[in-house]
Amino acid sequence: MGKVTVVRTSPASLRADVDRIFGACAAPTLEPERPVWIKINGNFNIAYPGSNTSPWFLGALFETLKDRGFRKVSVVEGDLPEFRTEDMARSTGLESLVKRHGVSFLSYERLPRDDWELPRMLADVQLLNTPVFHTHGFAVISCATKNLFGLLPVDRRKHHLKLNEKLLELHDLVPCVTIVDGTVGLEGESTRRGDPVRCDVLLGGSDTLSLDVIAARVMGFGPEEIPLLRLALDKRRVSLDVPLEGDFTASTLPRVPFRLELSPVRKTANWMLANGINFEWIHASTDGLRALWHRVNYAQKKRQLAAGPWQEYGQSDGAA
Repeated sequence: MGKVTVVRTSPASLRADVDRIFGACAAPTLEPERPVWIKINGNFNIAYPGSNTSPWFLGALFETLKDRGFRKVSVVEGDLPEFRTEDMARSTGLESLVKRHGVSFLSYERLPRDDWELPRMLADVQLLNTPVFHTHGFAVISCATKNLFGLLPVDRRKHHLKLNEKLLELHDLVPCVTIVDGTVGLEGESTRRGDPVRCDVLLGGSDTLSLDVIAARVMGFGPEEIPLLRLALDKRRVSLDVPLEGDFTASTLPRVPFRLELSPVRKTANWMLANGINFEWIHASTDGLRALWHRVNYAQKKRQLAAGPWQEYGQSDGAA
């Protein structure tokens, strides 16, 4: 069972806090001489606080890696049906950010894959998984293990009927160190339409399921409410008694309740999944409409997104 380190952070202390949690969780495992892939959350091709791994967190992480002697660093992500990951990097400012820090950006969408549909290059690199706290219409929460789902090809929605089983498989197949960007998350129903939630916390460890147990609690959910964790508990792949290190104990762990709201469309989709009904053809046929819906939602919330307490992170040194 993996221990989890939990560190309190703030806009003023983020750079030092990222270095501290990296030293506790990643430095003992990652070798500076070997290449590192940083697997981000790249959910949206719009700069939307709480949706993607944040620029302020990545800026602090890049500086930490540089100071610790890591020179072969790449930020990696794959495509979504609505956009190519290269376009996401350009439109959100990620492309400019990695260039300023001397880090490369790599789309693995068209790289050779193994029998598990994972990029073959994973065997030659060290993976640093950097998810964000999200509520999710299918998975309830999306964090450490769910971020590995993005390593699969763009047609990965075909696994939604057996999503939790696939996530357990990825947990076993993909060794990684995870540092959760818990500065700002996203609540609601979708990782592209929700409302930002400032959390001021970082999580780190080498077991994604244990991290998801703690992430669920921070987000105000019981681990048994999360379908993936319920399956993992049934199969004895994770325990509720996750050892904690850092700034908190089990009794002092911060709780920042996230709201999960399911629309009638999402409820219908969940019912279909629960009854083994494959609706992938419906999903695929509405990608353009859904992308338009996301942009309309962004336009409606643009003023709110630009004025919340999460913007203090955008003004911090870590975002530079």
